[in-house]
Amino acid sequence: MYARKVGEQTLTLGVSGNLWKDVLVLYDRETDSLWTQLSGKAIDGPMAGKGLEEIPSEMSTWAEWKARHPHTVVLKKSVPVGPGHINYAADPDMLGIFGSKNADERLGGKEMVYGVRLPGGAAVAVVESHLRNQVGVVVSRDDTPVLISESAAGGVVAYRLPAGPAAVRQADGAWKLSDGSRLDANSGELTAGPRQGETLERLPVTRAYWFAWASFYPRSAVVGKE
Repeated sequence: MYARKVGEQTLTLGVSGNLWKDVLVLYDRETDSLWTQLSGKAIDGPMAGKGLEEIPSEMSTWAEWKARHPHTVVLKKSVPVGPGHINYAADPDMLGIFGSKNADERLGGKEMVYGVRLPGGAAVAVVESHLRNQVGVVVSRDDTPVLISESAAGGVVAYRLPAGPAAVRQADGAWKLSDGSRLDANSGELTAGPRQGETLERLPVTRAYWFAWASFYPRSAVVGKE
């Protein structure tokens, strides 16, 4: 999810119908620039080189989300499935519609990962099945510790941890930093301990196939590789 404002200009974004690195390309009606969906960067046109501000979001079931946010406005769109429909997700060998290759064989191309871009430009990808088994992981990359955890809504959230403290999951599902501060992973708020009242910086999380994520972030660290 991205904010539409770049500098002082608010953009109206639409789907261009094109792909770049097997990822959807957007366009804006104001400058006709092209933007890649996965990184939010403009790849062609007057805005080339600029980036959209990414807004943290979650993938959740409707039941879980509605329980937490009962007044949510919903855009519902039906997706017709006819006799000629291709089940792209079910074919592990189909990488993109043009038969791309998996450029990074640390994981299978269709392995689903949760990707996080860290401050400073580094990136990390956590294998979805590993994250679900562990409920959450703590990763340190370029001296930036990050907690990536499931949320109460069934989604995945990521927070930048204070320098130094690690985080350990408690029996009741909360997280506790090594300095004793208690973290609510649904809000990022530290609810007890030395840092009580602080709220951690939340980082955007992208759910993607590994071959697509790796094509944009080739030096991404991997967590959960078997």
